[in-house]
Amino acid sequence: MKKMIGCLIAASFLSLHIQAESLVGIEGKYHGIKAKEAALGSSFTDSSAAAALRIGAQTDEYRVLFLLDGIADSSYRGATISQYMLNGTLDYFIPTDYERFKPFIGLALGYANYKFGTSEDSGMAFGGEAGLLFPVHKKFDIDLFFRYMVTRMDQVDYYIQSGIGIQYKF
Repeated sequence: MKKMIGCLIAASFLSLHIQAESLVGIEGKYHGIKAKEAALGSSFTDSSAAAALRIGAQTDEYRVLFLLDGIADSSYRGATISQYMLNGTLDYFIPTDYERFKPFIGLALGYANYKFGTSEDSGMAFGGEAGLLFPVHKKFDIDLFFRYMVTRMDQVDYYIQSGIGIQYKF
């Protein structure tokens, strides 16, 4: 299953890249989590700052991004929470008559690693995102986004991310 999803993402990226501009960028965001910890005996929520490196390709209609998330360590009841994520998104720009912004919706798929104290869990995360892309210059875009991802991990229920992204197209 993981190999099939990886091949699908790679094929989408390559087919999009043939007709698209490549891009590189960064994003800064709020990263929220709902997790379960057996040692605590209950679920809890936590949040931290996060940043991601973006690479991808974009046309007037679609965008494919691959993200490497750097999530700030946090703590809960004396235990350190450490996380990282590798994500891919496929966004569709909704056609409008406005040239100042492009609304978008998309799918997100990723792999997350979560460590709470001495326990560790990792697995697939998937969900969706929505936002607004603001073309600043023919080579620069800024976007505001909201991303929600559920996981296939025992300890993590979901991730919520909202933030701003900046990218350079070449």
